Amino acid sequence: MKSIRYLPKKRHSNRGGGTKYFIDCSLYSRQPEKIKTEILLRNVENQNVAIIKAIATDDTIKKKNKQIVIKISQHNGLSLKEYLIGELLYNHHLSGFIQYICIFKCYDDTAKKAPKITQIQPSKPYNIPINAHRSFAPTAFLRMRPRLQRSHISSCDAEPTNQNLKDVLVMPYITEGSLENYHWTNSNIAIYKNLIIHIFLSLATAYYHVKLIHGDLHLGNILIKKTKLTTINYQLSNEEDTIIVPTMGYKIVIMDFEKSRTEPMEIPDNIYRWDNPPPVTEFWKEILFLFKNKMDTPFEKYEDFLVIWENNDIINYIKNNITKNNAITNNNIIPLLTLIDQSVFSFTPIEKYSYNPDIF
Repeated sequence: MKSIRYLPKKRHSNRGGGTKYFIDCSLYSRQPEKIKTEILLRNVENQNVAIIKAIATDDTIKKKNKQIVIKISQHNGLSLKEYLIGELLYNHHLSGFIQYICIFKCYDDTAKKAPKITQIQPSKPYNIPINAHRSFAPTAFLRMRPRLQRSHISSCDAEPTNQNLKDVLVMPYITEGSLENYHWTNSNIAIYKNLIIHIFLSLATAYYHVKLIHGDLHLGNILIKKTKLTTINYQLSNEEDTIIVPTMGYKIVIMDFEKSRTEPMEIPDNIYRWDNPPPVTEFWKEILFLFKNKMDTPFEKYEDFLVIWENNDIINYIKNNITKNNAITNNNIIPLLTLIDQSVFSFTPIEKYSYNPDIF
């Protein structure tokens, strides 16, 4: 695997988005002199070279994160929105969501000077409260958690213009990939159904606590990760019983909050804002959209099997909750979990015919 790799865009947001790269920091921990312009330019877009070098050589990131993904975009507030929503979910101890490492701004004009890498100067880290995010400086490094307090990441040193200003979001790399791209077969379909249960419970608890509506919910935005945990507990509130779900060795990691909404919160001025929490019907509609339109995407690549998930009972149950404007409680969560667990996948071999001249 290459030390730096461009991650292709898929279902990319047309409201800003960014370019994602995988970085294997362990190579640079062992051989920091290997970071050379000509190596970087073979694997990344020219305009992102200096930023990638700054991150790959940061001591704290190298030490704590062997493999990372960085998302580089023009400064438009969407990456900061993603980070702040991730921080909100983390502070509420909600299971099943990505934990971003950090975010920072960078003035970079490498594209104009390629293949030369601009001078990289260290910038002093500092903390900011969530409700004061508008005050941070162009080269400031936002902290997500105390484990990065001593980091001194380098920042790009270019002319401070709006054209050169970029947002850089750093996140962990999940080796196993997404539910959409994982190879699901008749032998591991029980794990797939179990992960669907974890998706629903993670989203249900997130809506209950912070009114999260993801806004771009598909299996490409839901990663899976091996875990040593045998069970994960979900609890809506102190008044509800804990729902304990086995992991079967895997947990989910929901990511990409560019289009998400939550309870009202401080977000950048230049993107869509909301003053009221999304109603509960939006939660059920998002779940319905996932079950009706996205659950079969991992099986579209099959050529030798016709894969069908018999989930009409699940869909009808969700529609009923939408019609009745049902709140999220154990009373209507647990029956849905039972329907998912009892649902059936069929893998039917597709009979293929080939021309045989000898039969005539």
